[in-house]
Amino acid sequence: MTGSQSDLHHPLHKQVARAIRARRLLQPGQKVLVAVSGGPDSVALLSILHQLAPAWNFSLTVVHCNYGLRGAESDGDASFVAALCRRLELPCHIRRLTVDRSGTGESSSLQARAREFRYRLFRDVVAELGADRVALGHTADDQAETVLLRMLRGAGLRGLAGMPHIRESLFVRPLLSRSRQEILAYLQAVGLSYRTDSSNAKSIYLRNRVRHELLPVMQSLAPAAARILARQADLLRDDDRLLDALAAHRLERTIRSRDSATIVLDRTVLLKQPPALQRRILRQAIQAVAPSTDLENLVNEAALWAARWNKKEVELIDFEMAKDKVLMGAERKSMVLSDEEKRTTAYHEAGHALMAKLLPGTDPVHKVTIIPRGRALGVTMQLPTDDRHNYSKDFLYNNLAILMGGRVAEELVLHDVTTGAGNDLERATDLARKMVCEWGMSEKLGPLTFGRKEEEVFLGREMGSKRDFSEQVALEIDHEVRRLVTENYERAKRILTDNMTSLKALAEALLEKEVLDALEIDQILIQGSSSQTVPA
Repeated sequence: MTGSQSDLHHPLHKQVARAIRARRLLQPGQKVLVAVSGGPDSVALLSILHQLAPAWNFSLTVVHCNYGLRGAESDGDASFVAALCRRLELPCHIRRLTVDRSGTGESSSLQARAREFRYRLFRDVVAELGADRVALGHTADDQAETVLLRMLRGAGLRGLAGMPHIRESLFVRPLLSRSRQEILAYLQAVGLSYRTDSSNAKSIYLRNRVRHELLPVMQSLAPAAARILARQADLLRDDDRLLDALAAHRLERTIRSRDSATIVLDRTVLLKQPPALQRRILRQAIQAVAPSTDLENLVNEAALWAARWNKKEVELIDFEMAKDKVLMGAERKSMVLSDEEKRTTAYHEAGHALMAKLLPGTDPVHKVTIIPRGRALGVTMQLPTDDRHNYSKDFLYNNLAILMGGRVAEELVLHDVTTGAGNDLERATDLARKMVCEWGMSEKLGPLTFGRKEEEVFLGREMGSKRDFSEQVALEIDHEVRRLVTENYERAKRILTDNMTSLKALAEALLEKEVLDALEIDQILIQGSSSQTVPA
């Protein structure tokens, strides 16, 4: 990378690799989008991941955001990143984003807006490329600054927990335990240059004052202050998770009644809880009936859609388009499908949609598309009419058949099957296993659960499952899972064979229009109703 091989054996590689492995930030074979600004932290991150890539079989792609806020300096950053990627022979996506300065009374607001745009861009590029992770270059110093900033603003435990090592199962921070001093020493050792952002020296930004004034004072008293604050954030995050789990347990005891839009809490029971749990119980109850993150994402996407069409107001159609993006993923306009792939995808999605329309008690089909969205080549979106908290055996059994519908349609019409059904098969197998092992829905094995769950709450780990049954029972479980999946595969084959005219009509309509909504699907099926066979 630099003409020297010393970077291949630098100790920072082992330290970062150990953090990646211990925290499961990345997995071998994943597609990783690396956010590179050109600054020291992101350049070091790219260098380290590039060196680890052969052993871990990572596929790396670089993304750079150019806001143009610093004029020629911003363009210079973009040119530097592009040149670095050419030298490393890595694909690079440089996107120019315009951040509106109007109405931004404070410089911190401009930074917040730029950050919002940046993360939205990352999600869009992930959807376009089908990436698995976005690697960010935040260090222990960034974590310390974040903790101090939130402390100054009066944050609670969650705020003082700082930035997580992994967020939304998408954004990862492999350098979060390493100090900026270590990063700079690494870059010097391997002979790598980097860019310096002149705005980082401006005292108009509160973060810069924390970085250049407050943190140095703390480091004069405790040289490892940044690492100490970062470690404190990790400890507080574990405490936060434990309290959240406890609050969720107490919430169930506090609920008097609930429906899809309302939760009624028992005031007496609530007030008996410690104040810290009272706040968390209320927050979780509100999120259960009105998930703020989903609502915020929906409103933001609707506003962006309206802005693209130069509208002065956000209209219902804008929310409809935003809902599709939030639920189905962003359209991957850069992906061009061959005619053969389009035809396969059309029959695959038509198979899902027709099964959902014909089977009783299933969630209504809202929309079907063969435009690639997120990581999928096509999507059949079902939306429930009401929120469900319990699922009947018949409902789950029918959903297994719906999941099989795509692969069966390919087999019946195209006389071949593709890898497109991989996710369907995975979901069907997982659902069948839960029916057998968790919900006691196997007539052969009876109303029992298999696999005792354990939770190591003090380590902040997720629930694990410990096997508590014999090899013979394990074989019977596998047999029942296989039976449920294969039964519904054959069931889907019978239903689609009996309704071949409707299947072909749906697929051909998809090939023509690419997107069908619920009304259009109903019209197509009504026209072919004379040949439809409704399953018993």
